[in-house]
Amino acid sequence: MKNRISKFLPVIFLLMAITFMTIFKHEDTLSDAEAYEFKSLSSSDQTIDQRAERIKGSDNEKYAITADEEVVTVFNPDGSKVFETSIDDWEDEREFYYEKYNLN
Repeated sequence: MKNRISKFLPVIFLLMAITFMTIFKHEDTLSDAEAYEFKSLSSSDQTIDQRAERIKGSDNEKYAITADEEVVTVFNPDGSKVFETSIDDWEDEREFYYEKYNLN
């Protein structure tokens, strides 16, 4: 009896492994939806600054800035603080901030 079990046990494991691989096989080809999504994501511009996109809808609003020796603060028309940065960063990215907050 023990001899039969030891002979059939590897065959049983092999059949279980083949069954498992058949049921859960992995396809190397992409579906049409996956191929379209991959193509659209890879062709889109990945350099868009998400910070600018949040405020982009409010292009007609005028923002105000105040600066002291260390910090530049941007306020919305209601007077709430919207953004604060160091004076060095402001000087380096001045054009970006002026366009983003419509300061021209």
